[in-house]
Amino acid sequence: MKATSPISYLLKTTILFIKSLLIYIFKKDNEKLEEIYYEMMDLEIDYIENFSDEEEKNQVYKQKIIELVELISIIEPKDILKIESLEEKMYKGLKLRENIINNLYLETWLINNRLWLYILESKNSGDRLVPIDVDNLYLIRVDQLYYALKEKRVAGLLRF
Repeated sequence: MKATSPISYLLKTTILFIKSLLIYIFKKDNEKLEEIYYEMMDLEIDYIENFSDEEEKNQVYKQKIIELVELISIIEPKDILKIESLEEKMYKGLKLRENIINNLYLETWLINNRLWLYILESKNSGDRLVPIDVDNLYLIRVDQLYYALKEKRVAGLLRF
C-alpha cells in the first residue's frame, strides 16, 4: 500500500479507523480487526519511509520493533540455535534473519521475548550470542530488524 501524499495517508488512516470502529461495534470480527491493525502498521511505515527524515524513521522503527517483539513472542518457539563454543548450549526461539558480512555469519533470533544476534566469525574464533539493544544496534540496521520481525507476523496473533 503506497501513500502518495500526506493527505492520502490521512484519508486512508481515517477510513481504516472508521472501518475498525464499525467492525468493533457491530460485527465483533477479530479477524478483520487484526487485518486493519496490520494495515495501519504498514501504512505508518510507508508514510515514514516517504515523508520523514532519518531520525524520525529510526524512532518509529524502534517503536514498531518493540511492538512486534511483544506480538511475535506469542508464537511458539520452533527453531533451535546450537552454540558450540567452550560448552555446547542450545536455545529454542524464532530465527528471524541470517546474513553474511565479510567474514561474519550473523543470525537474528527472538529467544525468551528478547532479540539476540548470533555471530560466527570463523571456525577458529568460535561463536557468540549477544543481546540486541534496539537503541544501540550492532551489525544490523533498524529497518532490517523491523522487516525481519514483520516477516514473522502471522494471522491470529491478536485473537484470544
